[in-house]
Amino acid sequence: MGGRRGRKITLEDKQCAIKLIKEAQQSGCKKISACNILCISIRTVERLEKVQAPIDRRASPINAPSHQLTVEERAKIIAVANKPQYASMSNSTYFG
Repeated sequence: MGGRRGRKITLEDKQCAIKLIKEAQQSGCKKISACNILCISIRTVERLEKVQAPIDRRASPINAPSHQLTVEERAKIIAVANKPQYASMSNSTYFG
């Protein structure tokens, strides 16, 4: 479950980790030892236990970028890129 910092962890994985740590504690294991086995910090577990439903509250972009291609523009680019005369070229050749 552990890994690089900031990695998104699914709700099911969070709930499973909390359950496993509680089971380990009931069996006599220290919380810190259980956290180390799962490769997550004890602070992360404490934060997950504190909230009722451990959800990811990071905000995603609300609006599309102003320079985003329209559906029609994207379709035209794909149509040109798929022409036989451009088949042997790399993307950077005809978009560069």
